[in-house]
Amino acid sequence: MNKARVNLYETADSGITDIMEGPWKAIQVVALEPLATTSLTTQGEEHCVFTVEGTATVNEPDGRSWQFSKGDTVSLPLGGTCTITAGPNGFRYLIISMRVD
Repeated sequence: MNKARVNLYETADSGITDIMEGPWKAIQVVALEPLATTSLTTQGEEHCVFTVEGTATVNEPDGRSWQFSKGDTVSLPLGGTCTITAGPNGFRYLIISMRVD
């Protein structure tokens, strides 16, 4: 991909690794159906999640959890893991992933 502008609501490929230097892996908008669950891990990468729409519960393995709504963020450094469970109306988030070499 050689476009400097993409609509992340229409494509999963931001082309960030073609556009910018640095440890970029991906930038995506992800939509979870109501009550769906996904897990994030950080083996060789780090993530930052920005809530775009809806609500979710973010759980860490140590038992801590947070309620997320539009505008909330979570950063997951190397070695981290979390589970995201969408709320009753679903959950949409922007995730930025970077390689850690």
